[in-house]
Amino acid sequence: MTLWSKLKAYLSGWPEPATQDDGEEELSGFAEEEKRPHLQTMTKKELEAYGRTIGVEVDRRHKKAKIIKTLQSSW
Repeated sequence: MTLWSKLKAYLSGWPEPATQDDGEEELSGFAEEEKRPHLQTMTKKELEAYGRTIGVEVDRRHKKAKIIKTLQSSW
């Protein structure tokens, strides 16, 4: 295979990745974690707003790490 044909194959998505169509989740806890937002990437204001949506009142004056611990303890 030439370099050009390898590049074309890579860009076109070849070989296609294997997919599982059985519909069952292998790790039930993993699917639950996917629904949770990534708290580390959120700002303190976003964490406060998220906390209110799940019924947890957090104080923005605390450090971000403490706010995240508070939110995680409510799960």
